[in-house]
Amino acid sequence: MTGVLNLFASGRAQQLQDPLGSRWSIVLGLGIVLAFALYILVRRTVVPWTERMLMLGPKAAAGDAAAAAEAGQIVKRLQMIGRVQLVIGALIILAMVIARLS
Repeated sequence: MTGVLNLFASGRAQQLQDPLGSRWSIVLGLGIVLAFALYILVRRTVVPWTERMLMLGPKAAAGDAAAAAEAGQIVKRLQMIGRVQLVIGALIILAMVIARLS
């Protein structure tokens, strides 16, 4: 929210009318696209897998070997997605720093 306020307070909002007109608008647009991609990634992968883990947890705790095996696979997927999220988040921060220094 503060980024949007800063965009209008600094007077740079007009630069977004020509998205390829300056390095600042390109990098800012890239950061926005990455932020939306990160949101979609979380909604499409992490949320369903977390819900599935909540259903498998009691079964695995009760001794169901199949549920425990599936839970282990989901944990590995979530760890991989977590790494991807960190990389995308780092790219977003890098894009915002570059935009700030432009």
